[in-house]
Amino acid sequence: MLGLFFYIPYPTMKIMVENIKKYIEHSAIKILLGGILLYILIFGFIAWWKYYNFYYNALDLAIFNQTFFNTGNGRFFENSIHPPSYLGDHFSPIILPLALFYLPWKHPLVLVFLQIIIIALSALPLFLIAKTVLSQKAALLIAFAYLANPFTQNISLFEFHVINLAIPLLLLTFYYYQKNSFIPYAFFILLSLLVREDVVLYIIMFLILAILD
Repeated sequence: MLGLFFYIPYPTMKIMVENIKKYIEHSAIKILLGGILLYILIFGFIAWWKYYNFYYNALDLAIFNQTFFNTGNGRFFENSIHPPSYLGDHFSPIILPLALFYLPWKHPLVLVFLQIIIIALSALPLFLIAKTVLSQKAALLIAFAYLANPFTQNISLFEFHVINLAIPLLLLTFYYYQKNSFIPYAFFILLSLLVREDVVLYIIMFLILAILD
């Protein structure tokens, strides 16, 4: 079967390649969404397997699971591992709205799956940023390179960390900076600052860039 490929007439092959290029050009978002969905399914399954085989063996998932559980039950940010409050460890008020996703199931895997979904969806703003200066095909390649990056995958499968939620927010901040859209730019700056106190270091760099620009 493989040998038959080399007997395809050159004009036919050229038409096939052109059709593939056109499909990529007109369906880049659909292709990327398909890749994101595949990423979520693969790494969601690996995370599920990892959890039920006791490979989550650091403290972080336990810390956040307890914090989300207590917050969801009206004991906001209460934590016995870093008593009396998680806010004494890190300033992460974004836990409050995120607790709405945790409440229906109240399970550590909810946090792990949420992290995987958010990290995977970060490929979208990255694609939009790249598309402003490159072709759609190049932007799509960059987005898939992000999803295929071992560091991205390692973050997805490690213990849950609120700081990872800053990835899409900072990317969106930069995207709206590129678009000169001040209101969404300021909105995502504020959201990013709610993730953790050290995100302010990235925001300062954004502000310096905006001032110089």
